[in-house]
Amino acid sequence: MQIYISNFLTLTLLLLSFNQAAFASDTDRSIIQEALNGIVCPRNIDVIVEGAYYQGHRMNSKEKKPERHFESDTLDHSFRYIKAERKKILNAARDAGPEPEMRTRALFHFGMMLHTINAFYQNTNFLEKEEKKLADSGSNSFDPYEMELIDWSEAEKAGYKKLSKEERNKRATKQLQNSTYGKVARGLAIREAARQWDYLEGLLRNRYPQDADTIVAALKSAGCDNLVPEEIKDHALHARTQSSQ
Repeated sequence: MQIYISNFLTLTLLLLSFNQAAFASDTDRSIIQEALNGIVCPRNIDVIVEGAYYQGHRMNSKEKKPERHFESDTLDHSFRYIKAERKKILNAARDAGPEPEMRTRALFHFGMMLHTINAFYQNTNFLEKEEKKLADSGSNSFDPYEMELIDWSEAEKAGYKKLSKEERNKRATKQLQNSTYGKVARGLAIREAARQWDYLEGLLRNRYPQDADTIVAALKSAGCDNLVPEEIKDHALHARTQSSQ
């Protein structure tokens, strides 16, 4: 009986930890799908979602790799991580036209990057600082969903800080104009995901001018054989995406 209870408790804890990771990934998934539907084909969106989901793997947890979730006390680590992921995307995309594995790799890392970017809007005081800026300028009535997105070129010296767990929890009900901080953060993250795709296309056209049309078309609609890169196929979590079921 004691062994049965012990096993039951262990299973319960594992399910709870899985559900917490899945919830975070489901949030990423809804943001990615809303931002990229109609731009990227469903199969390739699934690969992007897998990348975001992979950030919930135990090896990438906020305790082990806080920079991936804007959980570091020094947010510069997260800004540098985003830049590093973007380089991986661009390097893999070079051969994304003819090679399905490189297509998967580029899209997967794009999803990993989007998770971290989403975490910026969810886990830092960006919204609070922007609201104060608008209030100080005399704009007491504004559409929060039309607020300016972060200027990434100025991010490292803008003085953003990580929110405490208590402050984040309050965002679900804390009012921001006619909405809540939580809903507005999600709305900005959707706009940001679409902007990041446009920015990626621009970078690809600048770096690979002769092959850019082929690369961009492949990333959008050529499809991928695998949902995750070969090197991590044995330990990816696998998101509950629609077209892969």
